[in-house]
Amino acid sequence: MVKIYLLNGSSEKRSFLLEKEVTVVGRGSSSDIVIDDPSVSRRHAKIIKKGDRFYAEDLGSQNGTWINGHPINPNFQIEIKEGDSIGVGNVSMSFGKPFSEEGMVTQFSISLSDRAEESWKDLLSRAEQITDRDKLETIYDLSTVLLQSFDITEICQDMLDSVFSCLPGIDSGAVLLVDPESGEPKEIIARTRSHEEAGEAKYSHSIVKRVIEEGKAIVMADVRAEGEEDLSNSIVMMRLKSLMCVPLISKSEIHGVIYVHSVRAPKGFSKDDLFMLTALSIPAALAIENAKLFAERGLVEEALEKERIALEKRIEKRTNELANANRLLKQEIEEHRAAQENLKKMHEQLKEANKNLELAYARMRDSKDRLRSHVEGEGIVFLTDENGQVLGFNDKALEATGLSRFKLLGLYIGEIFDEESRAKLEADLRDAAAGLFHQTQLRFASGESSGDLYQAKLSPINLQAGKNLLLSLQKPFMEA
Repeated sequence: MVKIYLLNGSSEKRSFLLEKEVTVVGRGSSSDIVIDDPSVSRRHAKIIKKGDRFYAEDLGSQNGTWINGHPINPNFQIEIKEGDSIGVGNVSMSFGKPFSEEGMVTQFSISLSDRAEESWKDLLSRAEQITDRDKLETIYDLSTVLLQSFDITEICQDMLDSVFSCLPGIDSGAVLLVDPESGEPKEIIARTRSHEEAGEAKYSHSIVKRVIEEGKAIVMADVRAEGEEDLSNSIVMMRLKSLMCVPLISKSEIHGVIYVHSVRAPKGFSKDDLFMLTALSIPAALAIENAKLFAERGLVEEALEKERIALEKRIEKRTNELANANRLLKQEIEEHRAAQENLKKMHEQLKEANKNLELAYARMRDSKDRLRSHVEGEGIVFLTDENGQVLGFNDKALEATGLSRFKLLGLYIGEIFDEESRAKLEADLRDAAAGLFHQTQLRFASGESSGDLYQAKLSPINLQAGKNLLLSLQKPFMEA
């Protein structure tokens, strides 16, 4: 026959045969298995036999029924197997065989990591059964306060203070958050009942590690009920009587845990206390998540601000570079425009100079032609400067004067004529300086043609050396 084994927190352990098709468990005397514990309802749960299979069903009890640490919904049958743990109120039962667990033993646990949304709905429905006015006000006040802060240390401090105020059985507590780099729990705040101020508090590292790994809220209501071989060294060494540890979970991410324990008396914490602590963990986890997001946002905004400042500096530098380049470009354009204007002016001047050069060349060619015609003609020709100094002459001039080339070159023109002619020539030279030219009659002072009267004409001629005068004399003038 199949038995169910009862552990009610004392050293006494009892067992019951499951002989009926339906076995009712409760505090009432009409129950098949009577458990005299205030946490157990009068008709708490029933165990149903169907052939070789067994099922457990909660009958709408006040404190719920648990299978292997998981609460079950009322009036819903869950199959149980040999070795499964059944919790009714604060009492644990083992189905099919006596208690024989390895490692740490927990009386009650709530899984929050698997199907977190459903677990939270169940949790909130349980929280609605909390009738203690002070506890309800604590949950409300904590939710309001935590969601107004973005400082993680402040959030953890307020949360731990609220836990101490509503759970008088706590001797020591701590809030630990998972370090994002190492993945290890890091103590944020800790305190003891004897020291109201925050300070160093010991805690079970093995419990904290297990809660983070499994995502389960656990309570060990009476550590005495567990054998020392089932407990961790830290629990034994600290002589703990009861403890609770709840994960801080939001959006399926475990941020850390709330840990509390008692060293004064066994049964320091109940299943309701676990519900209360877990209810407090919900706004705390949300507040911590918001604080992390706020911190990340601050880092992002700081990085963006640094990048904005750097970008503004780069833009300012580039703007200055472009402004300087634009200024230099305008300067080059202006210089180019001025150069174009100067080039245009020079081109006009060159055209004008070329035109003048062509005119001068034409005049020179005309003068050259006239000079050639005079020099090569039958007349006598002298070339002088404006002062009358002889610069050149033709062969007929040598014959007419009877002077040598050496003596005639550089001689004042007036000296080769007689005194009367010299006076006329000097007057003609003065008029020539004023731009007036005349024809006159001149007579040589010596030579073959001395005594003969010549028709003379003084005319200007422009050569490369400057402005000169050409004195040409024609055949002797026959006197009457």
